[in-house]
Amino acid sequence: MEARAKYSFKGSQSDELDMERDDVIKVLDMDDADWYKAEKNGRVGMVPSTYLTMLPHQWYLGKITRGEAEQILSETDQSGRHKHEDGAFLVRNSESDASGFSLSVKQGNSVQHFKILNNSSGSYYLWTKLFRSVTELVQNHKKESVSRNAHTNLLLKDMNTGVPRIVHAKALFEFSASGPEELSFNRGDVLVITDQSDQDWFKAELNGKTGFIPSNYVKIELT
Repeated sequence: MEARAKYSFKGSQSDELDMERDDVIKVLDMDDADWYKAEKNGRVGMVPSTYLTMLPHQWYLGKITRGEAEQILSETDQSGRHKHEDGAFLVRNSESDASGFSLSVKQGNSVQHFKILNNSSGSYYLWTKLFRSVTELVQNHKKESVSRNAHTNLLLKDMNTGVPRIVHAKALFEFSASGPEELSFNRGDVLVITDQSDQDWFKAELNGKTGFIPSNYVKIELT
């Protein structure tokens, strides 16, 4: 996914990636809480996670499995009707490629899975049309079918945002509130995230208390 650099960074090791403040880079791997694997202009390297602000996308669910994606997109209400319409989609980390992504799309009573490919120049694609980012690919396929079947017009559509979903996050570091509007927590705590509208500060709940927390201190988890 994409992130914006909050500060300039000059790598001191051969596996580190230089970036300037306000650069938008592609984040390929977030398994290490302190150092993310990223790509900029075709070059790949490690950057300090605290130097970045992740650009949020409701459709990106990160490290979930194919089965979990199918469960989410196939959700039904109490009457057995699907909560999401055809074309509802999500993007997740690829299970077969640590730095790759997969696209899961609801179609009828099933879920189709597409591997998002990328080439040596850093472009992303499903078939032949190239895109500069996964976000650009997603936006394109909201207007052009993701299916290669000429008789199937499967356009990407955002999941039904009216469906409530509990979002949990695990604390990567300890945080002590500096004001009454902030929420303290310990490393390893699992918080309920109630608002992600601010990229840098999430609203969260822990043990009956609510407040704002720095977004880069936690990692969103699927529950």
